[in-house]
Amino acid sequence: MRMPPFLVICCLLALCPVLLAKPVALNDDAIRMVGRFTEDFGFGWAGSMIETEFSGTSIAADLEVVDGGAAGLTIVVDGASRFLKLTKGRQLYTLADGLAPALSHSIEIFKRSEGGKGEVQFHGFEIPDDGRVVLPEAPQRKILVIGDSITCGYGNEAKTLDEGNSVENQNGYLSYAPFAGPADKAGHYHPSVKKHKSMAAELVAEIERLAEW
Repeated sequence: MRMPPFLVICCLLALCPVLLAKPVALNDDAIRMVGRFTEDFGFGWAGSMIETEFSGTSIAADLEVVDGGAAGLTIVVDGASRFLKLTKGRQLYTLADGLAPALSHSIEIFKRSEGGKGEVQFHGFEIPDDGRVVLPEAPQRKILVIGDSITCGYGNEAKTLDEGNSVENQNGYLSYAPFAGPADKAGHYHPSVKKHKSMAAELVAEIERLAEW
């Protein structure tokens, strides 16, 4: 007896695993934010970072470029980093997939371009329905690096001087500041101080932020 086509399709679907996704709220206690963030979880300064640990085979982030045409991020999954260029508007970006489901994984979203190269709004993560997020262990020591655009990686991946500074070639993740942290097993945060403001006032503000981290 020949089965109707729709019954064949139903049987095949029943044999396939259904991969459901669930959102992780942007203010979940398992998510740590390092650096300058607005009250509604916007960030633009180089060195601003979002991190968590999660279980499951994949993770995505709901991100929106709210100012500027694009923004540059470094995505670090289990220690492996890659460049992610965000474009104008709100999108769900897959940060990692095909991971081992039984293991715990780490994720970092690092703003590698300065505020003039895109301001971003974080709307939360999305993980598999059977996954969960856990707050990473905090570093025992913290380093605050005060500097200028060089500290934030101004054009440090440009191939020629004519390129100037862009979303693609500014990589704050590879400036000297982040290297100081891992070498001393310390967390790092390196804002660029605006020259038209009081250096003393900004330094006090950054120390207060570091204490809250």
